[in-house]
Amino acid sequence: MLLCFAGNATLSQLKQLLAQKEHPVRLNKLEANNGLNQAAESLKIKYRFVLFYMSTCPHCQRFDPIIRKFIDHYGFKITAYTLNGQSLPSFANSEQPDLQTTNVFFARKGAQVPALFLLNTKNLHVYTVSIG
Repeated sequence: MLLCFAGNATLSQLKQLLAQKEHPVRLNKLEANNGLNQAAESLKIKYRFVLFYMSTCPHCQRFDPIIRKFIDHYGFKITAYTLNGQSLPSFANSEQPDLQTTNVFFARKGAQVPALFLLNTKNLHVYTVSIG
């Protein structure tokens, strides 16, 4: 069962993060800024994003350039899976997931798109960022 839901909350959150990065808030302490940068660098080493989408889903189409800009801007790695065999412009090298992969991320409840997860590459724990 594939469902396509509006991802308005995640879209607006990612847009806000990008806006903050493009127009950073000035911090009073340089150490605070360095601490944030170190935390982000640590996250990039340990985690990667995993995206599931369908190219025909209008919400996936809207999410596509935003998640690409976020990933490129912050330097995270991403694995993108297409559920209908066709890619979105930002993810031309997407793969089709096998049933086991889909079950791991969606806990056998059926895929809903767009779906964004954070995968800990050290212990393989999966954290849901947004579904639908």
